[in-house]
Amino acid sequence: MKAEEIKQLTVIGAGVMGHGIAELAALAELQVSLYDISDKLVQQGRQRIQGSLSKLAQKGLITPEQAQGALARLKPLTRLDEALHQADFVIEAAPEVLQLKQDIFRQLDQLAPPRAILASNTSSLPVSQIAQVTRRPQQVVGMHFFNPPVLMALVEIIKGQQTDEATVEATVELAKRLKKTPVVCRKDVRGFITSAIFEGFIGEAMWLVSRGAATVRQIDSRMKYHEGFPMGPFELADLTGLDISDNIHREAGLDNPPLLEELVRAGRLGRKSGRGFYDYASGAGADYRPEEGADFDPLPLYALMTNIAARLLADQVTTAAEIDTAMRLGGGFPLGPLAKADQIGLASILNWLDEAYRRYGDERYRASPLLRELVRQGRSIGH
Repeated sequence: MKAEEIKQLTVIGAGVMGHGIAELAALAELQVSLYDISDKLVQQGRQRIQGSLSKLAQKGLITPEQAQGALARLKPLTRLDEALHQADFVIEAAPEVLQLKQDIFRQLDQLAPPRAILASNTSSLPVSQIAQVTRRPQQVVGMHFFNPPVLMALVEIIKGQQTDEATVEATVELAKRLKKTPVVCRKDVRGFITSAIFEGFIGEAMWLVSRGAATVRQIDSRMKYHEGFPMGPFELADLTGLDISDNIHREAGLDNPPLLEELVRAGRLGRKSGRGFYDYASGAGADYRPEEGADFDPLPLYALMTNIAARLLADQVTTAAEIDTAMRLGGGFPLGPLAKADQIGLASILNWLDEAYRRYGDERYRASPLLRELVRQGRSIGH
């Protein structure tokens, strides 16, 4: 299917991501079916879309007529067959549980027209494993939006093992039609681009605190106030949900940092539970101050992000330019991780990784052969 043939789009799931994606599609003048399992859920999604469109119109970002037109193109539905029978493109936006997504895709495959492309908004689960339960794996693709979809500029597109080029191209063009910047992950690797790099930003921060090398407040303060990130890694983890971080590690077969396990066991899941690394219910939340991070050296976080990026490059998953674009637009990074690595110096990063690997024996610290070769040749890793 070509992008210009996409007229009817169906979104599965009316939650935060689903209703945001539906709003984007309606604004792009597509006919949109928004499906969820109950009328209450789907009507809540519609109400949130209506509220968002009103705010956009009030701010002058769209006209009142555009808001009305988008809402008129939206159809809330609770019957899956009705939501799918005319779909040209389907985007699933269910929770990050592989079994759940596979169950949904079996139904999508049975009910959607043979021409329809089936996309998952997964941020880390293998697209190929989702596609294998269908009879059309060549038409299954990852289409990872960022929260909130209406405001975030990036869409990460993931090519599964059997996804054909026509499906990738149509998805790229659809992302552009939704006024987003697409980056393509050419191989279905763990974490794709953004979630993989974030493991260096958030995961390594958790390991540093677990080992007593720094405090939560020191790291968050340094990364926000001194390094220019929108928020520190622990504040970000609280925002996305510590159960999400825990589940991503488990799905990938990675060890959880002890600090993360401790909080999840205690039910401290971040903002949604009132407490995570910070106290949002009775405390001041993420109230770290600029001076608290003055003495923390952020090299470990940059080293891990660089090493992960180098592995992506070596495996020809994507390009240096797309890695930096993805992390600036999808992660709010002030500078792409590879541009930052060249600024720091690859030799310094390699030395830190080698020392960490000698000390801990953790494979995360084993330096990418590409990184080692670039240092030997005196070359940069950026673009």
